[in-house]
Amino acid sequence: MFLSFQEKPLDTVPARANPSQQPQIGWEPGYHAARRHLEALAKDRDLTIHALERFAYTPHKNALKLMARTSSDVNERFGETWVYLEATDGALLGHYLPTGEAAGNTVTTWLTSLHIAAVGGIAYRVVATVLGLAVIVLSVTGVMVWWRKRKPSSRS
Repeated sequence: MFLSFQEKPLDTVPARANPSQQPQIGWEPGYHAARRHLEALAKDRDLTIHALERFAYTPHKNALKLMARTSSDVNERFGETWVYLEATDGALLGHYLPTGEAAGNTVTTWLTSLHIAAVGGIAYRVVATVLGLAVIVLSVTGVMVWWRKRKPSSRS
C-alpha cells in the first residue's frame, strides 16, 4: 500500500530576505480573511468547525496561519486543521487537513494521537499508562532474572 503525504503549504513558500515583524494586512483583517477561508474549506469538504484555536504570523514566510479543531481532527486536545494565507493581501496559500486527504497524513495523525494519548479520553490514558508501566516492569524483571542466571553458581 502506498501512503502519500500532503506537503504543508508553507514548505513550498520561499523564505523572505527582509521579513516584516507584523503582517502587512494587519492582524484583524488577516484573522477575518483566514476565518473566511477556513469556513469555505469546511463547506467544501463537509467539515464541522469545533473551535478556532490559534492565529499566528510567520515573518520569514510572510504567512498567516489559522489553526482550528474540526471534524477532520483526531486529537481531542488541540486542532491540527490549518489554513495558510499571504500576509500582504490575505490570499489563500493553502491548507492542511490531518485526515481525509492523504493516507500518509491520516496514518501519522492517528499514530501520533495514540502515542500522546490524545484520543479516547481518560479510559484510554489509564490503559496506556498501565500498559506502559507493565512494559517497564517486565523489562526490569527480565534483566534481573538474566543477571541472576549469568552469575556463576557456587556448586563446584
